[in-house]
Amino acid sequence: MTHNTAERRPQAQSPSRRFATSTKLGAAVMLVSSLVLGGSVGASAQPSAPGTEDPLSVLRGLTESSTSAELRVLDARAQASEHREIVPSTSHEPISLETPDGTLSIRVGDAADDGRDVGDGLTSYDVHGAEVVPIAKSDGGVQIVSISEDGDPLAFAYEFDVPDGADLHPLDGGGIAIGADVSDPIAVVAAPWAVDAAGESVSTEYVISGTTITQHVYPTAATEFPIVADPYVGYTWLRSYTWENSSRVRVEPTVLLRAACPPGNIPCWKLPTDWLWNELRDVQSATNRSKLGSSEYNQLYCHTVAVPYKSTYNLDTPTPDRGLAGFLANGCN
Repeated sequence: MTHNTAERRPQAQSPSRRFATSTKLGAAVMLVSSLVLGGSVGASAQPSAPGTEDPLSVLRGLTESSTSAELRVLDARAQASEHREIVPSTSHEPISLETPDGTLSIRVGDAADDGRDVGDGLTSYDVHGAEVVPIAKSDGGVQIVSISEDGDPLAFAYEFDVPDGADLHPLDGGGIAIGADVSDPIAVVAAPWAVDAAGESVSTEYVISGTTITQHVYPTAATEFPIVADPYVGYTWLRSYTWENSSRVRVEPTVLLRAACPPGNIPCWKLPTDWLWNELRDVQSATNRSKLGSSEYNQLYCHTVAVPYKSTYNLDTPTPDRGLAGFLANGCN
């Protein structure tokens, strides 16, 4: 895998478009960020109402009003030619991801026979009246977004055809690892999320049955439709890295990594941190790999736990190892 080492600017976010966080997830973000960075993590905000327009309008509204990377569903899209290699125009054919360990195919369960063009190169499948829109991502993964105008409860089944020897393993935080061993998965399904038209989180979970993953969404009497939800399926953790000088490396993770766990959940973040760490070390020269030891690992772990939505994670190689707790108390460096 080739990594772009050029500097990238984080996307500007207008303070007027931020929304108060009222969920336990948001509380965890604010608690940890207050310990680590003096109290500001803009990406913990909830999105605004996506509205009740056509699917593309809903997705644009969600993207424009959200600060969390995984809710900005139209960002970081693959090129049109790459999108068509991953996402077919009809549900007769599966969504297909070419991972380094083999092909991973996904079928949208109960989808109507043919998809329909909803604009901007995207295809929607009809699933019991809901819109399901797969979006290929620039990191090689796919985000399969569902838009529901009604229903209680809601369920979306995704049938996986996995390489021989691979199984589906539930992870802390609600995600799923696909592979023979969770320590080295072929691919991962990020933790589920669902949000309603008022920008409120809606309870959701994945249920595994064989090689089928069903996302269940549980609206309440207070839920405002439409509800937008997704599984994000991918297999890369490192988007880019840059050695700013001989003693500092700046790491940019993928959206998949940022969405792996709820912020603040230390046990949940252990495996994704290991996956990112291994990928980062694998692409280094021998000289730079030797600089990445326990201190740099714990700095990385601190960033994933406390500020996963931060645009880049800076790792300082001269810094003595403070342990995870020490780095959490010291701003991660």
